[in-house]
Formats: sequence, C-alpha cells, structure tokens
Amino acid sequence: MATESNERDFGVPKWILERLAEHEIRVAVNEKGRGLVAGRDFGSGSIIIRSLPFSAAVAGKHIQEYCNKCGHKKELKKCSQCNYVRYCSRDCQTKAWKSHKKECEYIKSKLDIFSKVLPLNS
Repeated sequence: MATESNERDFGVPKWILERLAEHEIRVAVNEKGRGLVAGRDFGSGSIIIRSLPFSAAVAGKHIQEYCNKCGHKKELKKCSQCNYVRYCSRDCQTKAWKSHKKECEYIKSKLDIFSKVLPLNS
C-alpha cells in the first residue's frame, strides 16, 4: 500500500511536486520504492513526465569495455585515482570528474570489495 506524507518531499524538488499536483499526480512511497501516482486517467500515449537521466554508469564486466562518460567502446585508460573506472580520453575524464569524485573516493576505500566483483588486471 502506497503512503504519502506532507512532511517529506521524497527528495523531489518542491517545484516539481507543485507541477505534478497541477496535473493530479503525486509522489508515493511504499516498500518497493518511490513512484508517481496519477489521480486521473491519461490517454494512451500521453507523456506524463519527461526528464534527462540523473546519472548513468557502466556496470559489471562492461566497465572494462566502455568509457564511463561517453559510452564509446575505444581503447580505455583507468581513472588515475581509483584505477577502476575507465575513460576513452582525458577530455571525458575531466568532464566526468564532478560526478565521479565522490564515487572515486568510495571506490578507493572499498577496493578490496570492488576487486572481487571485477578483477582490476586490465
């Protein structure tokens, strides 16, 4: 059963909650996570919400094959800090640094775990 609370914003900016409410849509949370709940019917094919992705990441064995910024499959170089995430160019690494910085610190602190998930031999 989904629940809603006026005391929490569920991490959604207030302006988005207000715009959703204008269209009878609310944010709800249950044991499976956070989602949108419509208070009315929408026609087939209606665009209810559109958003750019917040983040994207290369995962699993593919981390050795694709650039973590642009996703291209090229010759890759490891991040010089964590030696885990890979980039196709210095430009991609520089552009990704703002979002990778905290991730990089975490990876460095957990390298023993990361190396079990994906060997760092290449």
